[in-house]
Amino acid sequence: MAEAFFNKFSKNHKAISAGTNAAHHMSDIIIDLMKEEGIDISNQRPKQLKSEMVEKASRIIALGDTVKKSGFLQVKMAENWHIPDPIFCKTKDDVRKIRDMIKERVLNLVKELDKKG
Repeated sequence: MAEAFFNKFSKNHKAISAGTNAAHHMSDIIIDLMKEEGIDISNQRPKQLKSEMVEKASRIIALGDTVKKSGFLQVKMAENWHIPDPIFCKTKDDVRKIRDMIKERVLNLVKELDKKG
């Protein structure tokens, strides 16, 4: 969700999202909730985070604490947003709340980056 929001709102930067324990497929609930926002992620696939991605990144933002447990990202960690993993949500409304949290954080990040140029 963060990658899709960022790449929709940012004109000057690109995000690549990956997980330390990537799912095998995209959640139908998340696909539906992103469609509510006018973003089609149905063709996207979860990506496993790799050290090459970390090396090439200019900034790394974790959504949760699983990155801390993975160990190899400590050096380049920019920040952790501490957003719960939607995979553990019991209802679609709970996932929607997380989506909205991610959207707000991404919009703030895009504004910050645009100010820097």
